[in-house]
Amino acid sequence: MTWATGIGYGLVYGIAITPWTQQPIVGFVLLLSLVMLADYGLLVPWGIFKPPWKEGHAFYFNLELYGVYCALTVAFFWAARQLRARRTLTRNAAITDNAMSNPLTRRSNERLISRL
Repeated sequence: MTWATGIGYGLVYGIAITPWTQQPIVGFVLLLSLVMLADYGLLVPWGIFKPPWKEGHAFYFNLELYGVYCALTVAFFWAARQLRARRTLTRNAAITDNAMSNPLTRRSNERLISRL
C-alpha cells in the first residue's frame, strides 16, 4: 500500500506538476503540499493518523519522511529532464554537423548567408 501510494504520487508529479513548472524548488513545494494534504486529508478521517495537533513528534517525523521522499522524487525527475535536454542538444548538433558536411547543403547555406 505504501509503495503504491508513493508511486502514485510520483506519477502525479511527473504527469501533472513537472510540465507545469521548470523550477525544482517550486515542484518540491507543490509535491510536498499535495502529499501532506492528501495523506492528512484522507488518513485522519479514516482514523489511521491522528490530527497533526494531537500527533506531537510523529507529525514532525512524517513531515521529514515526506520531505525526503519529495526531494528524491523531484531530484529524479529533474535529472531525467537534464539528461533528455542534453541528448536533444547532442542529437541536434550531430544533425547540424551532418548537414554541414553535405556539399549541397553547405552550398545552399553559403548562398543564404551571402544574401544576408
